[in-house]
Amino acid sequence: MSNDDLTDYAEKIEKFVRKIPEIQFFHHAGRIDASLQDVKGEILVISNFTLFGTADKGKKLSFTHSAPYAEAEKIYDSLVEALCTAGLRIKTGMFGAEMKVESVNDGPINLIFDY
Repeated sequence: MSNDDLTDYAEKIEKFVRKIPEIQFFHHAGRIDASLQDVKGEILVISNFTLFGTADKGKKLSFTHSAPYAEAEKIYDSLVEALCTAGLRIKTGMFGAEMKVESVNDGPINLIFDY
């Protein structure tokens, strides 16, 4: 999460939760045309602050564009709550914890949804 997310995260979460179950990004009969609803899938929600780490200057990573920990945790919790309220099946990690996440990608693409 970036500092930009601090002001309008509720609208972004609402848009994400409304759209994500219907976006067709799963394979079905050789095409990418099945949604999360179609495959009766689950969502894995984990935090990853390093997406906003930069090394523009020097050799040390900078996280100055990242949201403060407490605010980012609040946004993360709001997303999890909204997904649950929408009736979607989710699994979560623990915010801010060191986690070993194992994933098997089934397909030729990875998507980043940026709202």
